[in-house]
Order: sequence, then C-alpha cells, then structure tokens
Amino acid sequence: MQVSRDSTVDRTSNTIAWADPNVLGSRWTSEATYSDSSDGSQRSLLVAHPFYSLDAPWSTKITAITFDRTISRYNLGDVVDQFSDSQRSTS
Repeated sequence: MQVSRDSTVDRTSNTIAWADPNVLGSRWTSEATYSDSSDGSQRSLLVAHPFYSLDAPWSTKITAITFDRTISRYNLGDVVDQFSDSQRSTS
C-alpha cells in the first residue's frame, strides 16, 4: 500500500494505491488507486490473471478507470476560462 501527497504549480494531490501480485496466494493480480486532487479525482481498478507459462490455457485482464478534472485557462496569472473533463473506460 502506498499513500502519497504531491504538490505542484498545477495541482495538489492525495493518493492511495494498493497492489497485490498474488491475490490470496493465487496467480491473480490486482491494483487499485484513488487520487483526490485540487482540480478533480481519479479512480482505477485492475484485476488480471496473466499467462504464467506456455501451458496456461487462458489469461484475462479487466480494467476500469474514472477521471474527473476541471481544467483552467490562465491569462497573466488570472483564470479566464474553466471546463470539465470526464473520462470513463473499461476494458
């Protein structure tokens, strides 16, 4: 598990990330991330059963990502325009 805080000129973000390369001792892997930023948020989830040998009969990978952010345009340091950017994807 990883907990982090990142601050740049563009944004401040608090992130929690978790990864398990062997879920319950199996060959399944999983990852989850949640990031709360000053201009939006991001959530992602990955579950996979990768090929681990030439004899493996199958593999799979499932991902889901949600991304919401407010983008600001500046002129001489002042906000002159803002718009929202949202993305949702699964595969």
